[in-house]
Amino acid sequence: MTNYEGTIKREKLLSNFSSMIKPARLIMNLSRQELAEKSGLPLEIIAGVEDGIHRFHEAHYLALAAVFDGASSTEDSSIYRAVLRILTPEDESLRMNDDGGFVLVKRWFDTFRQNDNSTDDDFLSDLAGNYEIYADTSAVEDENFPAFVTRLEPFLRQNGAKIFVPSAAVDELEEYIEISGDSDENVDLDEALHYLKTKNEEGVISIRECPGDFDDTEEILQHERTAVITQDSDLAESLASKYPKVIAAHINDTGDLILWRR
Repeated sequence: MTNYEGTIKREKLLSNFSSMIKPARLIMNLSRQELAEKSGLPLEIIAGVEDGIHRFHEAHYLALAAVFDGASSTEDSSIYRAVLRILTPEDESLRMNDDGGFVLVKRWFDTFRQNDNSTDDDFLSDLAGNYEIYADTSAVEDENFPAFVTRLEPFLRQNGAKIFVPSAAVDELEEYIEISGDSDENVDLDEALHYLKTKNEEGVISIRECPGDFDDTEEILQHERTAVITQDSDLAESLASKYPKVIAAHINDTGDLILWRR
């Protein structure tokens, strides 16, 4: 399993588990307060995730998974088991052990197992060779953007591809620089702008005109092979809901791409 495939699987576990918390809790005959106490998470988090208000994170998963894995189900829980099967019919993590508990923690760590012959380079190569890659303003002004470009650059050159940056993103950076004056933020933004223009001259990045923001660029977003790099979670959620064919990813602190949760 590659890192990329592991990321996809963990994203699926997180997404599915968000909807199964309540029925799983009821199978184990736990109140929200009891689940909060056993997991060490605030009651507000438990309630917020169950009600779809809070975003579900990895730390939440592991804390709750440990509780469910170690608990025993109630005898009369058939209705909630049926709910789980409806919510996530293909999720292997719903497998239960002989005591009626789940097998969630093992499933989570299984996704970190890798084939020694496969790395993230497989994903980067596929991205550079088969997708049009766009980076928005939030991505290009991020301090980790150069590290991401450095990782992707060999694959871009190999395939004669580029990272597309809308000219509007450059305009925004120039506007931010003018507004920020002599602040430390100004220095960071100026460096980001200089980096963009340098890589544009080198042919790694292509600054080009786009008809508005990504949300309004129907022609780009309807394309089957489009990847948008953005640090904006709201935009990522919008892309995931409106344009299922589009890959939406953000850059982490080592320059790696991580898919936004869908």
